[in-house]
Amino acid sequence: MLVSFSVGNTFSFNEVQTLHMEAVSSRKDDINHNNIQTLAFNSDVRLLESALIFGANASGKSNFINALGLYRQIILHSQSVLDEDELPALALAPFLLNKANLTQPSVMEVVFYENEMRYRYGLELLRGEVHREWFFYTPTTRETLLFERNQQEIQVNREGFSEALPFVKEQQILRTRPVVPFVSVLASENGEHSLNLVNWFNRMAVISGVYEDSYMAFTKRLIEKDQQFKDWLTEVLGHFQISGVDLTEVTMQVRSPSTMPNIAEGWDGKPTKTVKKQQIIVLKQVEENGQITEHSFPLSIESEGTRKLIHLLGPIYDAIKNHRILIIDEFEAKFHSLLSKYLFKIFHMKNTAGGQIIAAVHDTSLMDTKYFRRDQIWLVDKNTQGASELYSLVEFKEKSRQLKRHYGDEYLQGAFGAVALFEDQNALDKVM
Repeated sequence: MLVSFSVGNTFSFNEVQTLHMEAVSSRKDDINHNNIQTLAFNSDVRLLESALIFGANASGKSNFINALGLYRQIILHSQSVLDEDELPALALAPFLLNKANLTQPSVMEVVFYENEMRYRYGLELLRGEVHREWFFYTPTTRETLLFERNQQEIQVNREGFSEALPFVKEQQILRTRPVVPFVSVLASENGEHSLNLVNWFNRMAVISGVYEDSYMAFTKRLIEKDQQFKDWLTEVLGHFQISGVDLTEVTMQVRSPSTMPNIAEGWDGKPTKTVKKQQIIVLKQVEENGQITEHSFPLSIESEGTRKLIHLLGPIYDAIKNHRILIIDEFEAKFHSLLSKYLFKIFHMKNTAGGQIIAAVHDTSLMDTKYFRRDQIWLVDKNTQGASELYSLVEFKEKSRQLKRHYGDEYLQGAFGAVALFEDQNALDKVM
């Protein structure tokens, strides 16, 4: 599970900013215990199952998510890329509003649990190359160094990190390009701790709430191969007047590019190639003459919200079942606010294996303590230098003894910063 993610000098982030997933223990804020998982092997550690990131347009929400997704790409794919012009690290842009940052490395660090072990791993990258790299673990109560790399020089814990020894000679890294993280090389050789890191990143998925095409095929595969998912999906969709889903094979005729005639010959528009593809159908029950009749409809004719709901339930189910970390940008796009709350309620109730969701959102009705704790609500705002800053709602002291039910109105009034461009009607009127 994720404990924290930090990022600095990356995209719109200048100083290092950190998202924490550790639940606060203050009595006032310690509510909604379904939203927390206590580690079975360490009851002192309580981690949040989800976090919401709010902020105005262009505040940095998507940049934070993109940084986390890019961090994953760098760890998983740098070693396999032979053309260094295509390295994922080259997509890492520094904070450009400060000229001094152009010569400084970008920083990313993650703290997480994997195989009942706490790890801390970080990278500094400059112009696509690894500037610094560090890896720590906590075998008992004390954090211990595994290795620390400065460009191609390295310090290694020879007893605790023996997997690195064949790749180190006289404190120099062997068989590792400057553009490749050392852990990626060691994981390819089945190094125990490095493989834990890579496996943890492999269980992370970053998706868009606006464009569901990227995970539509994944949900189709689950419908086809996982009966448990179909049963779970049917149960959830029953609240939306949908009695079930299935797959059907449809035949489509298309013009094959390889058989396109010379344009001078003309073309009668008739297709020359037949392809088969699977599409999702939804089942609905209606009462006709006192009898219940079931009808099927292609999902493509349903509303965008219904299509997204069914497609998104695949990754959510997978996060619950396989303790994945699901990162979603624009989570509530195309959704009614009650549906967003309902999906998170399902996740918090069913998630028992260590899955987590981090979502960028705009819907202020989600700032509701019936569904979310204050430590689950994060905000991103630009400071006067144009840099994104990340902070939690729990950092704002409460004047009353009791938590409020809703914080959305206060947020829109500017009480917590990170508000939209026009904070009041008077400001908007001036430009109309």
